[in-house]
Amino acid sequence: MPELFDILLSDIDEKVLYDEISTRLGSAYLLETPHLRSPHTTVNVHFLYDSGSPHTFLLQEACDKLFGTNPVPPQFFVKINDELVLMNPLNADSHFEHVNLLDADFCGLLKDHY
Repeated sequence: MPELFDILLSDIDEKVLYDEISTRLGSAYLLETPHLRSPHTTVNVHFLYDSGSPHTFLLQEACDKLFGTNPVPPQFFVKINDELVLMNPLNADSHFEHVNLLDADFCGLLKDHY
């Protein structure tokens, strides 16, 4: 139940996400770039990896970039490095409202527990 998951991250805000992290990665946050092997556009999304998170979360602004004016479903798949990853839109009451959170399952840490 993704809507029940929450962590406190008070030191990362929009400025850190858009400026500091983007600068260090050399890639602007939510920048659209053409995909070389697909007709789809690629959107640069920065994630914080949390080995204790059972779910992956995407900020509302990133969901808006992907879905445009279409409604955002409660869960959806997004390709990250050619892997389909189950996403959840960020819960409005969460304490990590400026962070896209990548779960432990993405790196295969929990694959033997399912």
